Order: sequence, then structure tokens, then C-alpha cells
Amino acid sequence: MSHTVNMWTALVSLLCICSDGESLHSITLNSVDPATIALRVMYEIQQHGYVFINNSHLGDTISVDRTSTTGDISGLDALSQFTSAMFALSSAEHNTSEHFSYSLGVASGRTELSPGIFLVGGAPKHVLVTAHTEASYLSKAPAYLIFACPGTPDLSKGGQTTVYPIADVVEGVSRSAVGRRLLREVAEFGVIYIRNDVDEQDTASARIWNATNYPTWQSRFAQFAENIESVHTNSISQIDRWREQISIHVRANGQEATWIPKGDGMWTLRTTWRLAGFSLYPTGSTTGDGEAVWFNQIHGLNGRWFDQHGVDGMDTVSLTDRPLHSLVGDGGDGLGRELSDVEYALLSSVHREVRLKIPWRHSGDVAVIDNFAYLHGRMPYHDTFRKCVIHYGPAVQVRAADYNNDDDVAVCAADVQTDSLG
Repeated sequence: MSHTVNMWTALVSLLCICSDGESLHSITLNSVDPATIALRVMYEIQQHGYVFINNSHLGDTISVDRTSTTGDISGLDALSQFTSAMFALSSAEHNTSEHFSYSLGVASGRTELSPGIFLVGGAPKHVLVTAHTEASYLSKAPAYLIFACPGTPDLSKGGQTTVYPIADVVEGVSRSAVGRRLLREVAEFGVIYIRNDVDEQDTASARIWNATNYPTWQSRFAQFAENIESVHTNSISQIDRWREQISIHVRANGQEATWIPKGDGMWTLRTTWRLAGFSLYPTGSTTGDGEAVWFNQIHGLNGRWFDQHGVDGMDTVSLTDRPLHSLVGDGGDGLGRELSDVEYALLSSVHREVRLKIPWRHSGDVAVIDNFAYLHGRMPYHDTFRKCVIHYGPAVQVRAADYNNDDDVAVCAADVQTDSLG
């Protein structure tokens, strides 16, 4: 996006900019105009990769019912106007107005509360949401993310949103020989992702999946059963037709679909796909265009993540058979290789080292994150109310990049071909 220096100088007269400290880039805005705020915020994330807006007027009308079990949120109009203004600016920058969507199956917890604003769902509250770039396991990902947390938690009990500079993560990993080898292999061979959706009739497995907020394949792909009468009590042939429709849909999105028999007419759907581990920074940006970016979820989607859930029986499920898993591509038979315990621990350690925590305190607090410059996550929390929302920036193409560990040279490779996964 091209804007003159004079424009930014004029905007400063409308905005009071304050810093909360060297470690967290934050500003306080006096403007009440969503379009003016969007202009400033776009500038800030282009310069810094993220920005925390402290107590903006965007939250003046937001109300959260803390007494309801769902934590109903209303009064999001001003925030929605701001996200719409941001979307328009970013769409012009990236030459696309496509809305990002987790379209392959049902994505749990993403209820639209207001135009372009969704409820944050996902991991149980006692679980650390590890550092990840949104949808980096898909062919298209949102250019940026906007978080607000009008149902602010008691920060002494956790629940902070976390951000991690990608450049610092790569630098931290590259300090050891183990890390440099991992970077080279991920750059050369990419990442293989595995998803397992169990059968709802497999009650033992379904219990484990439900406890980790992952659906059965019947729930995830319920839309394909709409034309099959009484599918839960129908004959095997009708179940087979349902599975066939799912397989066609999954394969059309560039993934391999394998049905693993579990006996007594039960099946587990396993989908696998390979993507590059580095992406080119999206075309159209005024900074960083063409640089190779560590853009994958080899750590966030690794089966080890489920160890911290504390779900009875998960320890008996192998990494490959868990709801999600990731492998380092090996360039050979396509089976990939496991991350070693040392590699997984290294990534976890580097994330802790560079992590910044967003201090949610007011309904008007907003965090805007460049999805190709910063990872994000969430601290575990307990005994406190937390209700947050998210807006996705325009969907941009993830373009694979070759990464040279010595001089950071990026060379455009083939575009990724896998569509959205729910």
C-alpha cells in the first residue's frame, strides 16, 4: 500500500501514540473514526509486524454477558467497521478481496458474531496454544489477524494472547547444528501433515477426540449426508456412499484420503498432504516482499501437542494416529520422518525465549498481527472468564520459497495446491 509521508504526519495530529515498553509495541489512539484508525494500524504493522492498540474507542459499545454459559458478545459494530476498513486497505495492497475461510469440513468454534468477526474457539483453556502462523498448512492464508478480547481474563491466571517474531524464531533455531539441519530439511523437503478423524461409533476414540475439541468424520462432514436418509441407521452401502463423497471432496483439495478399517463397520479417515516449509512474503507488501518466511505448523500440529491435554487414553494413541500430526518431508518414499525429541524441544525453547504476551485489560484492546511476520498463540488459563474474537485479513496465496540458510536467499517455487482444511 502506498501512502505519502504527509498523510502519516497529518494523522499524528489525530492520534496519541504511547509505548508500553521496549518489548511490546503498543499505541493508544484518540480517534473514534474506524477508517482513520485502520490507516494508522496498517502503517504500524507494515513497520513492526504487529501492534497492540491499548483501550481504543472501538470497544466503547461492546458488552459481554459473563453470566451466560456462552459468554454472549454484542455491540461489535465499531469493531466491525474497523475490520472492514482494514480489509479494504489490505485488499488493495494484495490485489485480492477474497475472504479467508476454513472451508474443508467444519471448523470448530468459529461462530460469526458480526460481519467479519468470529468467536475464538479451539483448545481447552488449560492447554498452551503453541506458536503458529494461521493456516500455514493450507494453500491460502489470511494476510493478517485482528484479535480483541472484550471478555478480558484475570491475567494473573493466564489467558494472554502471545506473539513471536518469525525472524527471531529462525535466528534462535539456527544457533545450533541440530536447528540448522532442521531448517535445511524443512526448506528442502517441506512438511507432511496428517489428520485423523475417527468414527462416532468408535466410542473409545470419539471420547478422546471430543475431549480435545476435534470432531468425528461424521460430524466434520455432516453436509455430505444431507441427501442420505437416516444415515446413522442405514446399510453399509449408504455409509460407503457417504465416505466416497468425502474422499472425492478431500482429494479435490489436494489431499490424500485413506479409510482405515477399525472393525464392526467403523472407519477412521486419514488425510495427508505435503506443503513447503518456507513461503515468500506476500506480493504487494511495501516491506519484505520476496523474503523467505518460516511458514508452517510442524511444531503446532505435531502429535506431541496432545500430551498436555491430560486426556485419559491419549498416551496409548501413537503420534501418527492422533487427531493431528506433522512430519519432516524426506524427499524419498514420501513417508517423511518424525521430529526428534531434541528438535521439538528446541522449537519449544526458542518460542519461549522470544515470546511476547498481550496484556488484555479493556474491551477496547485490539491486537493486529501480520500473519507472515509473527506467529501467535495463547497462554493456558484457569479459574477466569475469557472471551475473545478474531477477524481474518484477505486470503493470500501461499507461495513456496527455497530458503538458503547461509544468505537468506529466497527463490519462488511452485504455488501450493492444497485448499482450506476445517
